[in-house]
Amino acid sequence: TSYFKEQKLSANICMQDTKEYLYTIAKSIGKDWKELAAVLYPNMDVDIIQRDHTCSIYDQAIKFLKLWYEDHYPNVCINLLRLALQQIGRNDIEAKIKNELCKKYKMYNFKAK
Repeated sequence: TSYFKEQKLSANICMQDTKEYLYTIAKSIGKDWKELAAVLYPNMDVDIIQRDHTCSIYDQAIKFLKLWYEDHYPNVCINLLRLALQQIGRNDIEAKIKNELCKKYKMYNFKAK
């Protein structure tokens, strides 16, 4: 039963609104948002975002993440973001998200997949 309980929790985590974690990512990712874009949304023209949002890297990152979310909804999942972050070597941000998920679900010993 423990296996099924963990699978159900993992599905609930995946189905939850991914949008709230976009800000966590944007605050930490810096210039690596372009690498994340290449993984999550390869057809995205990052030059347009850079040109339209020259003020800050954060603005560029959040704009990309919101576009990705809107263009791929409802097929967005926090686990997709976590995997993409791992693929670009940003395990630090993935760990932040994992910790937030564990706190949210009060499952400190739960290994979010």
